[in-house]
Amino acid sequence: MENEATLILSADNWSLIDEKTGKPLAGISIWAVSNYRDPTDQSVGLKPVKMAAPKEIWPSLAAMKFPAMCELNTGIAPGAGGKAAVVVKGIKYLRAVDLFGVSKAKA
Repeated sequence: MENEATLILSADNWSLIDEKTGKPLAGISIWAVSNYRDPTDQSVGLKPVKMAAPKEIWPSLAAMKFPAMCELNTGIAPGAGGKAAVVVKGIKYLRAVDLFGVSKAKA
């Protein structure tokens, strides 16, 4: 898929044991907003989406300041119930975003 500028709100590193198989699972959940939606009579604004990422990209994510504008390299992989899921394969940090003036208030 193409790289796309996206506002990353948060990233969470997780691990758990699969209840059915007993195998350890690990990954990253990323919550983001992109400019994909046009207003209609029934909806306005942007809707956040949750994407998966492999655990190997956690060190680069942990070094970034969020929220931030990033360029994502994404793909599609089987998700829960066999449904297609967007998977982040790579991320390029563009700039931090101060949504609520927090940086200025603390300065």
